[in-house]
Amino acid sequence: MFKAGKSKYLIGTKIRICNLKGEDRFLNGCTGKLTHPYGYYKANYVGVDLDQKGISVNDRCNLASEDEFELIKD
Repeated sequence: MFKAGKSKYLIGTKIRICNLKGEDRFLNGCTGKLTHPYGYYKANYVGVDLDQKGISVNDRCNLASEDEFELIKD
């Protein structure tokens, strides 16, 4: 298995987005799975494939740091 982006977490790790400010704060509370960052977003720590559809372009986003998500325990 591979690590997601620059994180220590594996691709596919379930997370909840939190602590976002500014224009992306609407993503707080959204859940998804970690992946590699998507090249067309400014932030580049990790990418997230969102569970909620229609919230963001292509149902995905990037996060800038580990402080912007929390792990969801199974």
